[in-house]
Amino acid sequence: PRTMSQVIDIQQASDPQDVVHEAVRLLAAGELVGLPTETGYVVAANAADAIAVEELTGNLIDGLSTEFCLAVKHAGEALDYVPDMTPLGRRLASRCWPGPVTITFPENGVGGLTQSLSEATCNVIVSENGLRLRAPAHRVLADIQRLLPAPLVLTGEVFSGDRRANTAEELTGLLREPPALVIDDGESRFGTPGTVIELDDSGWHVSRAGVVQESAIRRLACDIHLFVCTGNTCRSPLAEGMFRKMLAERLGCADDDLADHGHVVISAGLAAAHGSPASRESIELAHRQGIDLGRHESQPLTEQLLEQADHVF
Repeated sequence: PRTMSQVIDIQQASDPQDVVHEAVRLLAAGELVGLPTETGYVVAANAADAIAVEELTGNLIDGLSTEFCLAVKHAGEALDYVPDMTPLGRRLASRCWPGPVTITFPENGVGGLTQSLSEATCNVIVSENGLRLRAPAHRVLADIQRLLPAPLVLTGEVFSGDRRANTAEELTGLLREPPALVIDDGESRFGTPGTVIELDDSGWHVSRAGVVQESAIRRLACDIHLFVCTGNTCRSPLAEGMFRKMLAERLGCADDDLADHGHVVISAGLAAAHGSPASRESIELAHRQGIDLGRHESQPLTEQLLEQADHVF
């Protein structure tokens, strides 16, 4: 049994990439490594090494438990494990990741590379509710994932409901045996844990509240309707305003409440500046139809907007 970990302060390291390479070497050799995430410290094991995963699950001190998950690099990689991901799942994955959100995907969509994982690995990352995936937004984890061919199984940063590992020292205090290496990057960025979302046939719900509020998740889960013209001061603001009004009437709600009904309506321009108001003529034309464009501010069309939009006009 190991009596102590090698703890490396990556902020003080002469070459942080050397620390990353050492973590990759150890993980590939079947060792456990303590790592920082944006919401706390976790222990990682090579998902392709069943013995390492079993050691990971048995390493918590008595009376503690945690929800294990599979770490992916980004939403695109998640499709390798959930090939039948629903449009809602794709929206949440692409908009929440990388970030402090774990998503549980129902078993009826799981397959692909999940079937190549060992039984020991599947037993800890797949529950009766489905497969737990996370794409952490931390540079150390991202660098390790980029260099390690196999995915990682991670502990949660919350143990037995309320105990958290916000520092490297707190993490080692929750373990029976210290991992081979703990990378210390100071206190985690957020003072609260990551949010856990569960998807099912009826939609989604937050199974553990965290840094991303439920109201933000609701907006991220929305259908995004994007209207595009050249300058985003005349045609696309008018189209956005008209569509908002028509959709709100169809749904029987105020246009300010469209996000609560699953819809976000925005506009942008191919050659637009930031923050220009709608043109005077557009404001007047909209006003005649009961549409207020007085608060409109132009924005340029970006690759990110196009990637996140569900419908582009």
